[in-house]
Amino acid sequence: MGTGEQYPHGETPHLSSGTIYDETALAKFQQGKPSANDHHYFKSVKIFALALLKMVVYAQSGGSIEVMGLMQGKTDSDSIVMDAFTLHVVGTKIRVNAQAGAYEYMVDYSQTNK
Repeated sequence: MGTGEQYPHGETPHLSSGTIYDETALAKFQQGKPSANDHHYFKSVKIFALALLKMVVYAQSGGSIEVMGLMQGKTDSDSIVMDAFTLHVVGTKIRVNAQAGAYEYMVDYSQTNK
């Protein structure tokens, strides 16, 4: 479609509602606690391609050593993983321990990307 043309249902292919962070809508959804009564409420997870790529690359880099990272996203009618990031932690063959620096990085990264 060319410039100025309308897409069905008002959608645009480059920007969907899944990419927009709406703090008010998220708070309202969480206060409703839809999964409290239905433990199978979240039936699917949507993962952004870049987040999946980051997870795979990081997991591969760990080799046989366990790695640690976090996924960031939001909940709607589905769980949506929008980003993933690594935590630089001390790892052994059986365990990964996050130190104070990893916790600080986690909070800073989460706040920056909100």
